[in-house]
Amino acid sequence: MGARILLRLFRFAFLSCLFLAAMPSTQAQRFPYNIYGQREGLNSLMVQSVLQDREGFVWVGTSLGLYRFDGSRFTSFQLKGIPQGSVYGIVEDQNGL
Repeated sequence: MGARILLRLFRFAFLSCLFLAAMPSTQAQRFPYNIYGQREGLNSLMVQSVLQDREGFVWVGTSLGLYRFDGSRFTSFQLKGIPQGSVYGIVEDQNGL
């Protein structure tokens, strides 16, 4: 009876190895990324909030104010009634404003 159990274990181990060998290898995917900074118009690297609006622009709130990214350059925006400083949150209303 011990030989039967060993034979079953051997079959199980053999079939498991075949199954695992037939599976495609899984590797971590590498995603492309870009690093942006002052050369692209982003004067502060302390990003505190990010929002992509309906038009595709990316708005970035930093310790030095609000910036809009168009895909290649950042543009700084002065907020009326709000002194230049940290922007901790960005939201888009129902009208896209």
